Amino acid sequence: MFETLEAYYFKFLLFLDKVFILPYQLFYKLLKNSVLAYFLGTFLLALSSIMLGKLLLGVIYYVNRNYIKSLTEELVKWYNLSVEALERGDTERFHLFNNEANEYFGKLFFFSIAQSASLLIFIPFILFFLQFRFGEVEFPLPWLSLKANYFATFLLCYLLAWILFKRVSPLIPLYKKIDQYIEICNSVQREMKSMAEVLKRKMEALKEQSQDENKSLKKDESAL
Repeated sequence: MFETLEAYYFKFLLFLDKVFILPYQLFYKLLKNSVLAYFLGTFLLALSSIMLGKLLLGVIYYVNRNYIKSLTEELVKWYNLSVEALERGDTERFHLFNNEANEYFGKLFFFSIAQSASLLIFIPFILFFLQFRFGEVEFPLPWLSLKANYFATFLLCYLLAWILFKRVSPLIPLYKKIDQYIEICNSVQREMKSMAEVLKRKMEALKEQSQDENKSLKKDESAL
C-alpha cells in the first residue's frame, strides 16, 4: 500500500515539474538569457498562484455564502443588543449579549483564516518545485556578502506579483465580480452599532456630572 502511495506521489511530483518548468523554458527560448528566464518564470508562477488562489477564494465564498451570511447576521444582532444594553446601563444583559457576539465573532474569525489560506494553497507546491529544480542556484546581492536562494527570489517575485495583481484585478471582470461578491457577503457588518460612540457619550455624561458636582460644591463652600 505504501509503495503504491509513494509511486503516485512521485508521479504527481513529476507532473508538477513538467507543468511548472514550462514558463522557464518559454522565456529562455525567447530571451536566450537563463537569469531573466529564471526570474520571469518565477514571477509568472507567483502571479498564477495568486490568480488561482483568488479564484478558489471566490468559489469558497459562493459555496458558503448562506453560512457566512447567517453567522454575520447573528454577530450583528447580538453585538447591537449588547450595545443597547450598555446604553441602558444593564450590565448583566450586556455581558450576556456580548458573550454571544464573541462566540459568533470567533466562528467568523477562524472561518476567515481558513478562507485566506486558499490564497496561499499553491505556494508549497511551487516552493517544492523550486527547491527540486533550482535548490543550488544562488544570486549574489549587490553591496552585500550575502546570496539569495530560490526562496528569497520567489518571495521577491511574489510581492511584485501581488502588487501587480492588486492594481490590475479590478479591471478584470471575473476578479472584479469576486471582490463585489465578497463585499456583499461582508456588508451586513455595516449595520453594527458603534460601542465606541456609546462609551464616548457615557464618558461625556460622567464628565458633565462631575463638573456639575464640582460647581455645586464650590457654591456650597462660598455660601459658608
